Amino acid sequence: MKFNAKVTKKKLLLSFLCISFISGCSWNSSPVDDYGMVNLSTIPDKADVYMDKSFIGNTPMAALRIKTGKHLLRIEKKGYVVWEKQIQVFSFNEHNVVVELEKPPIDDAPPAQNPPN
Repeated sequence: MKFNAKVTKKKLLLSFLCISFISGCSWNSSPVDDYGMVNLSTIPDKADVYMDKSFIGNTPMAALRIKTGKHLLRIEKKGYVVWEKQIQVFSFNEHNVVVELEKPPIDDAPPAQNPPN
């Protein structure tokens, strides 16, 4: 029996291409998205957390897997001033965010009195 190297190479290449196609591989595959890790806590806790205008949970939050890039972080709690800031998440880094929420300012001025007639 004679061994045909050309036929074997073609079969091998064709098999590789079929396996690559079936497994979802491509020659021009896009890079894998990078993520960073965010740990978020507030004082007081149990505040509502929004990332890019979507509710994601209540504080404290640990090990949030967030896509790299800039994100709008918003924290709300009844009776406190809304906290909002743009954050930058870097790939393969752990970010710790601690926010101390503030009570709204109280007007110290005495109430206006009616002038005498």
